[in-house]
Amino acid sequence: MATYRLRIKVERGGDYGFNSRPLHKKEERMRKIKLVCFDVGGTLVYHTRRYQKDEYKKLFKKYGINKNIDIRKISANHFDVKVWNNLDKAIISYMEKIKVTKNKEEFFNKRKYSLINGHHHIKFFKETIQVLNHLRNSGYKIAFITNWNQHARDTLEFLGLSRYADHLLISAEHGYRKPHPSLYKTVLKIFKVKPSEAVMIGDDYEKDYLKPKKLGMHALWLDRRGKSKEGVRNLKQLIYYINKVNKI
Repeated sequence: MATYRLRIKVERGGDYGFNSRPLHKKEERMRKIKLVCFDVGGTLVYHTRRYQKDEYKKLFKKYGINKNIDIRKISANHFDVKVWNNLDKAIISYMEKIKVTKNKEEFFNKRKYSLINGHHHIKFFKETIQVLNHLRNSGYKIAFITNWNQHARDTLEFLGLSRYADHLLISAEHGYRKPHPSLYKTVLKIFKVKPSEAVMIGDDYEKDYLKPKKLGMHALWLDRRGKSKEGVRNLKQLIYYINKVNKI
């Protein structure tokens, strides 16, 4: 495997995820990382449009939605775990679940537009392309594991991200959302690697860190705000981690 150096600004006091390295047996510790798995939203890209609390209140009032309904959770479970052959039916079913009672046609049209054209509000984190290029040039296999709806492939194609992934696993196509172990196990099986030969990185502590670590994978929690010493601050520190594990 060819090796390429990437300049990384090492921050004092950072452990780069080594305090959270899985407790592999001796023979497993000898294995090198071959597969790098990324979460997508919040890790490689970010959404420029996020609703704030007061905006949700206005939204609920405008469309007559009960304020006690967890609209984000219902939305994720509805769109991210099933491929809908008819998008209109999917949205109507969703509206019934969250109990939209007012301005239904307007809500329907806005939801449909956001599902189809959401890529217009998505941007890369500044180090994303540099890190992905480095990994590909170094010979590592790359997988994206994402909780997303059926438009994920079109969105990633539009952004130019899909060309960096050797495999893209989308919850809507798979039928389960992270942190269900099936997603991680499926990727390991596809690439024919042991858990100790793969690393997962993402911004969700439970889905991208705790669960893959429990399965024996290397796992890094991407904590861009630096709330905990347990996480890494940016994607470049992933390269540092891999190089140290693989003794490059």
